[in-house]
Amino acid sequence: MNIGIDVDAVLLDWEKGLLAMAEIFDIEECRGNGKVNNTYFIQDQYDWTTDEKEKFKNK
Repeated sequence: MNIGIDVDAVLLDWEKGLLAMAEIFDIEECRGNGKVNNTYFIQDQYDWTTDEKEKFKNK
């Protein structure tokens, strides 16, 4: 049996999917102002509170 790992995200581009889900969450469940900053952390990108970040993680 061969098991492969997609380390460089060529097969599964999960980063784009995660960012799309974060944008939808921001528009539908938060203040809906879209992306604020171009930073590394999603919480900083959308200017979320800690409660909003936890709500997104648990969704």
